[in-house]
Amino acid sequence: MAPGPEGNGPVYILTRELALDPGDNTVEVVAYNRSNLMAPLPARTIVKFTGPTDKTKPKLYILTVGVDTYVDEKFAPPLDLAENDAKNFAESMQTAAAALYDGVHVIPVLGSQVTRVNLERAISRIAGEIHPRDSFILFAAGHGVSSKGRFYLIPHDYNSAATSLRDGAIGQDALQEWLANRIRARKALILLDTCQSGALVAGHRRSRINGPASEAGVGRLHEATGRSVLTAAAAGQDAIEGVVGADGKRHGVFTSAILDALRNGDANGDGLIELSELVAHVQNVVPKVAAELGDEQAARFGSRGENFVVTRRLP
Repeated sequence: MAPGPEGNGPVYILTRELALDPGDNTVEVVAYNRSNLMAPLPARTIVKFTGPTDKTKPKLYILTVGVDTYVDEKFAPPLDLAENDAKNFAESMQTAAAALYDGVHVIPVLGSQVTRVNLERAISRIAGEIHPRDSFILFAAGHGVSSKGRFYLIPHDYNSAATSLRDGAIGQDALQEWLANRIRARKALILLDTCQSGALVAGHRRSRINGPASEAGVGRLHEATGRSVLTAAAAGQDAIEGVVGADGKRHGVFTSAILDALRNGDANGDGLIELSELVAHVQNVVPKVAAELGDEQAARFGSRGENFVVTRRLP
């Protein structure tokens, strides 16, 4: 995502540096209006790269975000398992991906540390190290909300009485700037196990999302960033906490399905978990587990990017 160009048009010239693989590379351009809410159909072209192959083994950077408790509990009631889900995902990925990458770098931002300032610092740290041929994963578990077609990740210190979502939360515009402009990795995945306040259910299972409000915002996120986005629930459904996974730990249904995919999602039996395999497994498992709990939930996926190997299969 490039910032708005100077001038009045109608022709604008923007320059971007792209990482290309040998052979044909599809380059896609999407232009948004000033409010960043509307766009025409994307323009695509094929660029053939005939230069030498970069044989440097890539690194994997994982930014894990998890928040259970919030300053404004009326707006964002406490959750049970978001922080542990972020930790468990990072631990599983470090084990599964170690042999595939030249280093797995996990940057955790958890609990009271989840503020806009701290996440900005984490992104800056990653942006200063990451190479276009590296891979990047953002895993976020906690409260999220959509307003007027924009998605917001709610930080621990957000206070709805003191500031607006636009000024106090981590908005879609910031996520676009971070993930499209500053994180240069060509291969990237966003995993959102986020929730809409007011959609929580009583008892040991709590909800992390209210789909009708978040559908438009999250759907636009993958279009604007060019990143693959897998979210916990479809429109009109909750994202449920409290299921016991194969590891014997309690997780959100979405996170449990992701962890299960790392072990059982290798559909073609090659020992690798591709993005398409991860998504297919999660979308298959989530509704089944939710049904066992007496609920309905279906993971939602949006992507303009290519299929790629995410990790090795866990034993």
